[in-house]
Amino acid sequence: MWERNARKLMLDLDLSRKEFTDKSKNQAELEIKLSSSYAECDSLKRDREELKLRLKESTINQSAKADSTKPESLIKIQKELENELKYQQESNANLAQQLKRSQESNIELVSLLQELEETIEQQKVEIENLSSLKFDFKERESSIARNSQANKNLVLQLQKLQESEKTLQVNVQLLEKALRDKTDEMENERNSNCQYLLHAEKEYKYKLSVKEEEIARLEEKLSNFIPRGHWEDMDHSIENYKNLSGEIEALKEKVQELEKDCAELTDENLDLLMKLKESDKNNIRNCGSYSDESEVIDPKCQISQLEEELEKKMSEEVQLAGFETSKHFTDIMVQLEMALHHMNKPWYNISSDESEKCDYFLQDLMSASKGNTTTMKARAEYVVSFLLEFNKILERRINKYAEILKHCEDEIKQSNSVVAETQEKLEDCILKLQKQENLKVTVEESYSNLGEELAQKSSEVENLVADLLSKEENTNFLLQQQSKLETQVADLQKTNSHLEDNLELVLRERNVTSECLENLKIDMIVLQNTVSSHASANKMLERKLEDLESEKHRLEKNLFRLQEENLQFQGCISGLESQISHIKDEKESCQLELDSSKSVAISLQDEIRNFKTGKDTYVSDLKQKSEDMQKHWLEARAECENLERENQKLQASVVTLHGESMKLKNSNLELKRENLELQEHCSEMVSQLRESKNSLSDCSKKVESLEDHLTSMLEDFSTREIKNQKEKLALVESLKQTFLEKITELESLQREVERLTREIYEAHKERERISFETQGEISILLADKAKLESSLQEALMEAKLTKSELEAALAESQSKVKGFKGELAASQRSYETLMAENEKMLKLLGSYRKSEEKFKTQMNDLELKLTISDYERQQLTKEMASLKVQLVNIPELQDEVSALKRKLMECTSAKGKLELTLQAVSRDYEELKAEKIFFSEKVYKLQEAMSDFEECKMQKIALEEKLLQKESALTENKILCAENADLRNGVCEIKKANIQFQQKIYQLEEEKAECLEKARALEEDLKLREEEMQTQGGKGYNGVDGHDKNPDAISMDHLAKIQCLKNELAEALDANNKYKIQLDRFMSMGYNNHTVTSKQSTVSGDVVTRQRYERTKSSLETELRDLRERYLQMSLKYAEVEAQREDLVMKLKANKGGKRWFS
Repeated sequence: MWERNARKLMLDLDLSRKEFTDKSKNQAELEIKLSSSYAECDSLKRDREELKLRLKESTINQSAKADSTKPESLIKIQKELENELKYQQESNANLAQQLKRSQESNIELVSLLQELEETIEQQKVEIENLSSLKFDFKERESSIARNSQANKNLVLQLQKLQESEKTLQVNVQLLEKALRDKTDEMENERNSNCQYLLHAEKEYKYKLSVKEEEIARLEEKLSNFIPRGHWEDMDHSIENYKNLSGEIEALKEKVQELEKDCAELTDENLDLLMKLKESDKNNIRNCGSYSDESEVIDPKCQISQLEEELEKKMSEEVQLAGFETSKHFTDIMVQLEMALHHMNKPWYNISSDESEKCDYFLQDLMSASKGNTTTMKARAEYVVSFLLEFNKILERRINKYAEILKHCEDEIKQSNSVVAETQEKLEDCILKLQKQENLKVTVEESYSNLGEELAQKSSEVENLVADLLSKEENTNFLLQQQSKLETQVADLQKTNSHLEDNLELVLRERNVTSECLENLKIDMIVLQNTVSSHASANKMLERKLEDLESEKHRLEKNLFRLQEENLQFQGCISGLESQISHIKDEKESCQLELDSSKSVAISLQDEIRNFKTGKDTYVSDLKQKSEDMQKHWLEARAECENLERENQKLQASVVTLHGESMKLKNSNLELKRENLELQEHCSEMVSQLRESKNSLSDCSKKVESLEDHLTSMLEDFSTREIKNQKEKLALVESLKQTFLEKITELESLQREVERLTREIYEAHKERERISFETQGEISILLADKAKLESSLQEALMEAKLTKSELEAALAESQSKVKGFKGELAASQRSYETLMAENEKMLKLLGSYRKSEEKFKTQMNDLELKLTISDYERQQLTKEMASLKVQLVNIPELQDEVSALKRKLMECTSAKGKLELTLQAVSRDYEELKAEKIFFSEKVYKLQEAMSDFEECKMQKIALEEKLLQKESALTENKILCAENADLRNGVCEIKKANIQFQQKIYQLEEEKAECLEKARALEEDLKLREEEMQTQGGKGYNGVDGHDKNPDAISMDHLAKIQCLKNELAEALDANNKYKIQLDRFMSMGYNNHTVTSKQSTVSGDVVTRQRYERTKSSLETELRDLRERYLQMSLKYAEVEAQREDLVMKLKANKGGKRWFS
């Protein structure tokens, strides 16, 4: 489980990393887009300024053309204004250059800030990686803890299982002893019960024989006692009584047969009890024992019922006797009935005295009946008195024997209670036997489970060994990652120090920019005093100044934010150091846990050995159980016969399924008819698609004609613009801008037209694709049609049932098709309207933007309708697919029927296979047992080898760690020595460079002073010469021919010299500014280097100064290259401006010469 969780977590980590990289890429792309948009905005602003300048120049040119007709008095004013304009243009140019420089410096600052932000983001990414690594460490540690806990739980489970096995073995032994005792007790009780039953049967037989003898004697006495007149009736009653005695004898024979059955059943019960020890099925025993005992009890009930029936018959037959003639005979009959009733009872073992008395009374009766002296009445009275006395005697004996009977019944009840108790004990024993057998089954299952668990645990032990190896590898990997983390922390500290240096640089550059801004403000104040007419330009400059100030504030905010982030990074670094120390502690705990897990593995090996010894004893038990399994196999055969009966039932269900399949075939025929109708609808749809294709081709032709019209319009427009260029040469630049804007608009219109044509073409392609798909579906449907026609003859019966449903489906499909047709017509109409609107849009290019939105909305509606139509078409295809699925399901049902038949055959074949597998299983078991013993010995040897290998590995790791520590200490000492030497050399070189820069600064300041003095002198000379030129210009016409050439040449020489001086001045000023900036930077870098070296001298072993020095050196070299390139660009621009100035001077001179000539 923990491995799966680890894999899931690793996958989640990979996904999160991928998402993070994607987000960082997107962020970089967005930043690039932002920078490009800023650049575009700047370019647009520059273009706007250039357009404004061109407009001003065009207005000046137009005003110059308009004022060319003015009188000569205004020419001087115009010249003065032109000179002022030139001066102001030059000042504006200088200000523009200064603004560009400030913008470039701002751009550089922004680039530096972007680099700082990128480095900060990289650090954040590294911190996140470190946090993810920490999370991985925690997860791995938690997984190690879980594994240790799982190992502990496994050990506890093994101990519990062993204890449970021992307890089960003890319980099994106890239960076996209890079973043996109880079976012995049951056998003894059964034997005693059988003996008691035999003794009771003998007593009952003896009593019955005594009763029969007494009945015979009474019959003889009665035959002598009854008078002759009633002999016939008595004979009749005697015959009835003989019949009853015959029935009694038959009943006795039945009782004897029942007793034989009882004896047989008792024997069978004993046999069953012997079989109970060997059999496992509990229900059969219960049923057998219960039925046998019920059969033992049933004969007693039958005997009692038979005796009651005999009594009833005797009483009825005695009542039918012929003593109804007189009242005395009724009394005699009553008394005889009583006597017979008493005699029929089973308790008249009469003593000899009482039998003599009965004989005496009977003899008296016989003598009374023979004597003729008395009358019948006296004889009858005598008989009645005799019978009364006889009944009294019988009642006495009956009471005595009733007491004896009660005593016997009590004994019988006691014996029955004993029998019931024995039965209950038997049932309890049977239940216990069942429980023991269940326990045996559970024990067998547990033994099998334990065997499986043993195999699993052996595999788990192997897995644990592999896990231990992997964990050792993981610990090594964690050590490597820890070293990497330490290096990353050192890198982060270096980057933090570098960021601090960069922050100081940025602060100094900000100070420089603030000074530049203050200088610009001073220059702006001077310009406001001098140039009041150019308010618009000044406002633009003020806005730029405000922008610069806002950027300055923004930079300050960014600096504060960077400082705060640096503080946060420092806190993160301290947290990471604490985490590293925590990881080290956890690593030590992990090693301790690994040692404990090894000890646990050794204890598991010992337990496995003990378990093997218990398992060998279990194998002997399994052999006995295999013999029991053979008996179960005989019972399984009976179950197989039941399965054959169930198979017959399944065949009957197969027949019903076949009938249902016939019904489905009939429904398929109707579905095929519906498919034919749908094919007709599809053909109609295909024709409609063809019509739509034709309409699309017409629309494409119209679009092509519109494109031709557009091209012609463009050509006309270009010709008109060429004519306008020829007519208006003065306004060429302004018209170019408007022309370019119109061209861009036309290109956008062309692109939109091309986009529309592409969309139409794509729609056309989609329609063709849809038609192609429909043709493919039609071909598929035709193939299905050929298949369905073959199966039409089988499915005619069920057409009537599904016809109504299909008609409803057809109605729905027709309504949908009508809806589709209406939507297609509406789409065609809307498409025609769109084409008309497209023509209007092409004709009215001016009002294109207003109508564009309407066109887009209509196109969206059309796309929605098309998507709706496609969705409904997909639904129709799904319905068709569902119908096809229903068609396909019929052979599947047939396949299921055939599969059921195959299963029946397989069941029959499986019976024979199972008989063979039983024999194979017993053989395989013995082989597996031998293999298991062999493998257990191998596992033990491997575990011993693994323990030795792990000890060697631990020793090796400890030695390697010591070596690494010593090597790292040596390398650190070497690095520190080399760094100290490099730092000393670097400090000396920096001092030398600072001295050289200071000398250069003094030289440049002296050159600057000299240049300023020269510039002042030159300006004074210029002013004097301009005054002389003005005085010379006011002279007469006569000196024109003789003196024109010399002043022109002199003015040209002066102008050339002035230009050279100005060039030299500008170059010197630029060089001074550049050297100042460079010196400031060098000074700041030198100061930084000094501070850093002072800090590093305190902290032993820092290598950061050399890297910083190299970085600063490379950055200074790149800055020098940039300065040189900028200087070249500025010189070229200045040369172009000077050339324009010379051209203007030449034009002015030409104008002056012409005017003088005419004057």
